[in-house]
Amino acid sequence: EEIDENISFYKLVNKFSPEVAPEDTVDLLQIIKRRSKDGNFK
Repeated sequence: EEIDENISFYKLVNKFSPEVAPEDTVDLLQIIKRRSKDGNFK
């Protein structure tokens, strides 16, 4: 499930920034998820 989420997120980011690497979006997604758990990110 997490892999599918990473792939979807990568495809979304890639539409706007084609130069972004998949590894970068995985890190970014983890940061966003961590923030949303803390309630800092809506």
